[in-house]
This record gives sequence, structure tokens and C-alpha cells, in this order.
Amino acid sequence: MASVIKSIFLLFLLFLLMVVINESMRNSFAPHNFSIYGVSPMNSGAYNLSKCTWACHDATTLHCKVHHATSASPYFKWIDPIYFGMIGGLHATGNYGIANVILLVLAWPLIMSYLFMRVWKMRKELQHG
Repeated sequence: MASVIKSIFLLFLLFLLMVVINESMRNSFAPHNFSIYGVSPMNSGAYNLSKCTWACHDATTLHCKVHHATSASPYFKWIDPIYFGMIGGLHATGNYGIANVILLVLAWPLIMSYLFMRVWKMRKELQHG
């Protein structure tokens, strides 16, 4: 039971660390008049050739892949079906934003953490018999 509590605490600590780092970086971004669902994101919605912005999210194929993801271009034939399949699946739920948060912010890290804990437990069992 103690190992489960320790694992949950570690997972919570990692989420907290992610939030603290993201929010501490917020002040280093220039303010802009752009909002999504009434919230001002860290990046603007303007097209920028030197860095990704929300324009890359909205125009992945026409902007981001052309200007920012050039090093990945040999792998687009493998990446695109997965990436655009995931985006299509999130849109198919009817609420892209909520589905994105549930899947990519909550479910995916929890699944990866669970699998990591299982591997760690198996490693301990193999070492100690």
C-alpha cells in the first residue's frame, strides 16, 4: 500500500512540476491580444516563420510542416496517419478541447506512469527474487 501512495505522490509531483514550469514561463512571453475560450495562451495566433504559434495548430499542413517541421519531413508518411488520426478522433468526440485535455493531459500520462511503475516493479522482482 505504501508503494501505491508513493507512486501517486510521485505522479502528482510531476504534474505539479509541469504546471509550475509552464506558469513560471508565462511572464517571459510578450503579451498579445489573442485568446482561446476566453483565456490568453502563452503563444499568439499570428503566423511566424521562426517559431511555432497557435497558427501551427490551426494550419499544420500549410504552415507548420512547411516552415518548422522540415527535419521530420522524411518521416511524414509514418507520422501523418497517427497525428491526423489522433486529431480526427479528438474532433469526432464533439468537444475537441475537453477530449484533448482528458486524453493527452490526463489519460496518456497516467497510462505511461502506470506502465513505468509496472516495469519498475518487475525490475525489482527480478533483482531481488
